[in-house]
Amino acid sequence: MGNHLKKIHQVYEEGEIPTDQTTIETCTKSTIKPEVLRKLIVEWIIDRRHAFNEIEAESFRKLIGYIDKAALSFIPRSGNTVRADILKYFAGCKSIMRESLATARSQIHLSLDLWTTPNHHHFMAITAHWTTSEYIAESTLLAIREVPGEHTGENLSITVFEVAKEYDIGDRLGYFMMDGATNNDTTIEWLDKRIREEGGIGFNPKERRLRCFGHIQNRVVRKLLFADKAKELERGMKEEEAENEAAKGSINEKEKVDWMEIESAKWRALGAVGKLHNIVKWVRLKPRRRSAFLDLHLVEFQKVDAFMLRSDNDTRWNSTRNMIQSALDQKERVAVFCAMEAGLAKDALTEQDWADLREIMELLEPFHYLTLLEENRGTQFGSIGLILWGMDLLLEKLENARKKSRNTPFQSAVDSAWAVLKKYYEYTDESVIHVAATVLDPRMKYSYFDRRWKKDWIKKAKETMIEFVARYREDEDNPTSTSIPPLAKSNRPIDIDSWRFGSTAKKEDELTRYLKAPLLFLGTPEANDGFDLLEWWKGNAKEYPTLARIAFDIFSVPAMSVEPERVFSG
Repeated sequence: MGNHLKKIHQVYEEGEIPTDQTTIETCTKSTIKPEVLRKLIVEWIIDRRHAFNEIEAESFRKLIGYIDKAALSFIPRSGNTVRADILKYFAGCKSIMRESLATARSQIHLSLDLWTTPNHHHFMAITAHWTTSEYIAESTLLAIREVPGEHTGENLSITVFEVAKEYDIGDRLGYFMMDGATNNDTTIEWLDKRIREEGGIGFNPKERRLRCFGHIQNRVVRKLLFADKAKELERGMKEEEAENEAAKGSINEKEKVDWMEIESAKWRALGAVGKLHNIVKWVRLKPRRRSAFLDLHLVEFQKVDAFMLRSDNDTRWNSTRNMIQSALDQKERVAVFCAMEAGLAKDALTEQDWADLREIMELLEPFHYLTLLEENRGTQFGSIGLILWGMDLLLEKLENARKKSRNTPFQSAVDSAWAVLKKYYEYTDESVIHVAATVLDPRMKYSYFDRRWKKDWIKKAKETMIEFVARYREDEDNPTSTSIPPLAKSNRPIDIDSWRFGSTAKKEDELTRYLKAPLLFLGTPEANDGFDLLEWWKGNAKEYPTLARIAFDIFSVPAMSVEPERVFSG
């Protein structure tokens, strides 16, 4: 009742002063700027994902009043006001973003992701990527929109088209970095159709549709670890679920044991990784087993600190990698524990199993390392340029592993992983951007292909690169010439430039001159890691203006589509 009188009717007990009432202290001049404070509150609400009505809490208002009582009069009194502030600041930010995109030195590339809420609402996040006027690769979230209806390409393209029109980028759209879902193919096709129907330029959907390297690696590694049984394993009842169902009485003890044995048999069929999965689940499921594993006091273990085996999960292959590493680090302890537990007799790891686990770790290492490189946003490693040579590297690793003939589940898994990676590698032929990103790295040019590719592949790559550059030339002021136009005439009484430099018309086109120039050599790994491709092309744009335009376009394309995914993953 007291709280009701205070909040609704502003009736307080004798001697009590409301926290937001004007007093002598609150009349003193405050250094608080109301507009800044309101904006900071909005940023805090959004960043920490608080409810809008958080600012109505008495504890929050007490905190602000303690810091500066005058500030209380500037704080919104209701969640509705916070909502209005958010929309106001968003409108301002949207206007700034439109200006930034309008001054971009590149096309505007998009990455998309879909997410379904627990109550079955569907949302799409759309992220833009571009090279700024300061020659920096930039990314930002453009929109989060609810998507009604089915997830067909035709339906999804409506949302993308509306966002493109809002930001006035319909005719400046570049490449689309997305996962391997087939509805992404049709989304891009329908988007092109909608742009053309409204009089826009449109684009080549097949060429502009790119596939996220992170998703490709995930699919390949899951094949390597689980062969063709990943989905089947995910559908099965987990050990923890069986325990919970038994505790609730939904299944009896015999049914629980049967369920767990069925699941264990599925995993065991995978070979070393599946058997290790069963061991880890067995150890971690019961407190007694956890303690027994950690309390093994054998002399040979005293040099190695005991730690609990890492558990894998369904969504991240890195968790399986961590599980394997934690077992390899405690091989003897795991072996002794398995010998002590009758329930692990079928899953005891043989020497061949341990050898397979070590080889799996060796194969996973380049996948892990490339994933870390790809996460360097706005750098050479976070851009499209990493994908082609990264795939080449991974294919070679898998091909070498396939040459080791062995009649084990692991051999079948290696073959399946190689087949998936090869399929996605062939998709790179559909977009010349992969070749162009390699050629326009002044440290590689065609020398990379000379070392890594077959001669007929190199011939095709050179032909597509020439066509690609020619298309850019057609868009420029002098589309009929493949040479740099002569310098403009001046009012000088004597043409001292011709006297000093000879003919100002270049006889060779840009691409030829660029390729004839020596490769850029950087002597240390640190120098190569820190090399800024956009900065190099900024400095060489006058010598190679068309190639620079291409570089500004392609090196702002990300290697992965993680940006919109992060919106939903937090």
